[in-house]
Amino acid sequence: MNMTECSSFRNKKAERRNMSVDDLVIPVKYYQREAPSKKKIEFMAENWNWVLYEPIKVSQIKGGGKGRVVDGGNRLRAAWLNGSMKTLPCDVHVFDSVQDEAKAFLGLQQGRTRIKSYENHRASLCAKDSSAILLDKIVKDAGYEVRNGRTGDFVFDAVSTLTKLITSDKDIASKAFDVCAEIAGGGRIYNHVLNGVFEVEYRGQNQLNRTILTDQNIEKLKKEGMINLVREINKVKAIVGTGSSGFGRKIPAKGILNVLNKGRRTGKIRLSFDDEVVL
Repeated sequence: MNMTECSSFRNKKAERRNMSVDDLVIPVKYYQREAPSKKKIEFMAENWNWVLYEPIKVSQIKGGGKGRVVDGGNRLRAAWLNGSMKTLPCDVHVFDSVQDEAKAFLGLQQGRTRIKSYENHRASLCAKDSSAILLDKIVKDAGYEVRNGRTGDFVFDAVSTLTKLITSDKDIASKAFDVCAEIAGGGRIYNHVLNGVFEVEYRGQNQLNRTILTDQNIEKLKKEGMINLVREINKVKAIVGTGSSGFGRKIPAKGILNVLNKGRRTGKIRLSFDDEVVL
């Protein structure tokens, strides 16, 4: 999100206040990041330094209520743990809605340590960003949800990968994600497999004017399984080399294509990758 999108509130001057730590909350439910490691908060609490302290940025929705921390959640967590600080200096902004809060949070992350893609998604979703809403629908329609943790249990956090695919072709991205969800069966959806399935279908529709992801081919991919598809992609990667141009989608697509063409004597799928034809 570009900060120009925050024009409705970016020039509103903050009011400096000393606020009770009991009147401050961290809106993790909406857009804020989860707490980092316990050790980091403990270190901050034990080594509190007012010389280095910068006021927390706080939002108050019109009408009152507790202050919600837009920036400075770890400082507040450390103050809670330390126990000796009853109040903290805060720069308080009054916003019209949680949506404006989320936009401010996203704007503050620009130029800082990179925010994780699933965290960015949560904030963008709260800010009612249309791309984030579409991505969330695609993931949920397939039975998954966007949150941290790539170990399975219907969790998906490779938001940046899916975002790029949606930008290229939202319909094919949706279909590719559905297929990968079927293959994974609630387990981890690997980036390379998602990229490969998308690229094969994308090239099939644009080069051959037909779908590659037929019921028969989807069943073949499901029978192969997610791990074996990853292995096939890694075989191609080992042959071509990591320095190859277009590694993001081409190599995964070649791996997926190898699986689809396995055992076929006739009717092999032929797709062109620049000047080469993969059989």
